[in-house]
Amino acid sequence: MNSNIKILVAYHKKDKLFKSHILYPIHLGREISFKKTKDGKLSEKDYNWLLNNMHGDNTGDNISEKNRFLNEMTGIYWAWKNYVELGNPDYIGLNHYRRFFKINYSNLDKYFKDYDFIKLSSPVFKEGIKAEWATCAKLNNLNPNDFDNFCTLYKHLYPDDFDNFNKYVINENHGGLMNLFIMKKEDFFRYCEWVFPLLFEMEKSFDQSNRTIGMIAERLTAYYLQKLEDEGKKPLYTRLADEPPEMTLRFFLSRIFNIRKKEQSNGHKHIKLTILGIVLNIKH
Repeated sequence: MNSNIKILVAYHKKDKLFKSHILYPIHLGREISFKKTKDGKLSEKDYNWLLNNMHGDNTGDNISEKNRFLNEMTGIYWAWKNYVELGNPDYIGLNHYRRFFKINYSNLDKYFKDYDFIKLSSPVFKEGIKAEWATCAKLNNLNPNDFDNFCTLYKHLYPDDFDNFNKYVINENHGGLMNLFIMKKEDFFRYCEWVFPLLFEMEKSFDQSNRTIGMIAERLTAYYLQKLEDEGKKPLYTRLADEPPEMTLRFFLSRIFNIRKKEQSNGHKHIKLTILGIVLNIKH
C-alpha cells in the first residue's frame, strides 16, 4: 500500500476515470465550469460526471476561478492549501488524465528508496528555454515579449536567485513541461511558497485572456525541479506512458465487480466482453 503517496490526476472534462488510494482525480476550474475553455463549453451531463466522480478545486482555500489562465496551478494551489484533506501524504504529485509517467504506480515506494523526486524526461529544444518561448508564443498566439517581461519581474521578486535563473533559461535547452512531478511534501511546500507569489504578481500586469501565465508556470516548475537536482537531490527521469497507468490486476478486477446493475442486466456476454477488453489492455 502506498498510503503515504498521493498523485493528483487533473481533469477539466469527462474522460476515463483513474481513481485509487494513490490517484486522486481533481476537477480543475470547477468554480467556472460553464465558462468556455480551449475545448469549448462543458455540457451539464459531463459536469455532473465530474461532480460525482472527483473532488473539485473550489473548496476550502482555493483559486479555482483563475483556472482559465493558471491551468494546472489551481489544482496545485488547492493541494497546498488543503493538504490535510489529501491525508497529509509524505509525497505529492501531479499527472493529467491522459498524461502519466511511465512508472509502476502500484509500487511507487520502490522508486523512493533510490530517488528523491520523479520528473519527466525533458524534450530538447534547438535553443535555450528563453529563446524557445518565441516559438511557443507563435504557436499559441501569445506575446513573444512576455517572457522577457517575466524575467524582469523575477529579478525584482527574487534578486538573489536571478543570475541562476537567467543562466538556466538562456542556456538550458531541455524543458520538462506540463507541470508533471512527484516530490516530497517539504519540497512541494517550498515550491508553492516560491511559485505562487510570482504567479499572483504576474496576474497584475499580464494578459489573463490567454494561457500565458500558466505556460510560464510550466517552465517555472521545470526550473524548480532543476534546483532540487542542483541541491543534490536525485531525480528519476521518466517519459510519458504510451497508455494510462496499469494499477495491478486487483485494480482492473475492481472495475469488473463494480459494474452497475443495469449493465449486469445485459447478461454474462457483456461481462465476458468487459473482462476481455481489460485483459487486452494489460501489458505483459
